[in-house]
Amino acid sequence: MPGPLTDPNRPFRAASAPVLLWLLVGQQVRYRIRSFRGQGKLGSSIVVTLFGTYIAFTLFTLGAFLPVFVDSIRGGASVPELVDQHVLPTLVGLFFLRFLLQKTPKMQVESFLHLPFPRWLLVGFFCSASVFSAHNLFPLLFAVPYAVNHLAPVDGALGAALWVGGVVGALLISNFLNLYVRAQLTRYEKAILAGLAGVLAITLADEYLGAGIIGILSSAVFGEMHAFSWIMALSVVAGVVGTGILAGGALLQALRREDPPVVPSAQAGRLHELAERWDLAGHLIWLELRLMWRNRRPRHYLVVSLMFSTVYLIFLLASPGIFDGVALGAVIGLFASGGFALNYGQLMFSWESSYMEGMLARSVDTRTLTRSKTIVLQGSCLVLFIVSLPVFMIFQPDLIPLHVAFLFYNAGITTQVILELATRNRERIDLGRSGGFFNYEGFSAKHWLWFLPTAVPPTVLLVIFRDTPTLAWSLLAGVGLIGLLTTELWTRRHARRVSRRKHRMLSGFAVQS
Repeated sequence: MPGPLTDPNRPFRAASAPVLLWLLVGQQVRYRIRSFRGQGKLGSSIVVTLFGTYIAFTLFTLGAFLPVFVDSIRGGASVPELVDQHVLPTLVGLFFLRFLLQKTPKMQVESFLHLPFPRWLLVGFFCSASVFSAHNLFPLLFAVPYAVNHLAPVDGALGAALWVGGVVGALLISNFLNLYVRAQLTRYEKAILAGLAGVLAITLADEYLGAGIIGILSSAVFGEMHAFSWIMALSVVAGVVGTGILAGGALLQALRREDPPVVPSAQAGRLHELAERWDLAGHLIWLELRLMWRNRRPRHYLVVSLMFSTVYLIFLLASPGIFDGVALGAVIGLFASGGFALNYGQLMFSWESSYMEGMLARSVDTRTLTRSKTIVLQGSCLVLFIVSLPVFMIFQPDLIPLHVAFLFYNAGITTQVILELATRNRERIDLGRSGGFFNYEGFSAKHWLWFLPTAVPPTVLLVIFRDTPTLAWSLLAGVGLIGLLTTELWTRRHARRVSRRKHRMLSGFAVQS
């Protein structure tokens, strides 16, 4: 007997909301299962699963046996007071991480707009589904065992449950607030980025001056969570509901609003006139720079790289006691001058997926194409080095040799490793709809895992020679210099790989997402 969705004489809109929700749940379950069965993703899935399991086990162990770790680091400290003091600063830090990494449901909703689903239902479903992300689940792996083992014996089961409920409420507020901010980013980009920079500056000042205002506020808020309070409970519920409504409304508004033109009208200028006198490689470099500046998503990578090389780098270098690990030094060195290459370079050929077929059909030599992209990435390392050099000179002048060493390493090695990944890309990017901030179109698990072969070698080198940092920096600079001197050999290798894989790349680029 035909049902409400199979009967041709019955409109699809006649299906009730529960039936439509059940269809959406089934579709998402099938999508998740099939995504792990995708061709060529088995290795990446295994690595991601192992890495996630390790993080989950670490958080669970830390939450279950926290007094052991606290006594070994800060003997005699009160564990509940210490945790309450650091909950809010941790959530603030996780919000910035969530803002950069968590996907928003806008693209998922857009893929269903051609079907007769009510928009409010799609928005509500995918906004609700976003709460099951790793950004919300992983903190609970620490909070729940901590509350069961250390709060329940003191505050009782109700007190422990209330504290966990407060943490869950804070995570949900952070989740919906992130969705709201990212949905409004296209419309109020400058104001929102300025606000985030202001919050980061306040956090930096609070840490640098030792005021501890955020910690005091955290202790006041979460210290009240151990006992039931109608005011606190209603405040948490109102915060969750209010931010959820804001996120849903902003997403609906973003779906109704037409995006501004992606590519502005071209205006001739001195740089354009200069480019006309360049050779083919110069024209390709100029084309890459215009693509980067005229499209919002590539431009965001440039803006974020500049922010990391200035504002966030100041936070890392100026905070007392934070620079106490070799691994952190490697991360600072990599991103201070190589942040743009690490992010933008991974999609080096995918940015041009909409017209790559026409470019390769012309008399464009693949060696010249790869050489132009290499020059763009190596030039970005030099630009970021110059931008971030005053930060090192003011806050950590003793780390200037590290900064110089990583300039050579990033320009000579990191750029080549990233281009190796770029030659493997077969994911299409539609620049006409890639305006969302970090919408991760074209990304897969291998793009995140590729950070390991980029960051692990210099980190291991710094660990081995941690007692003789000058030798470690000299070796890094030497390896990078060798990479720079052999740039032409790397260029030929990348060109050969592009020539062999171009048909597979073009077949992937031709698939409409």
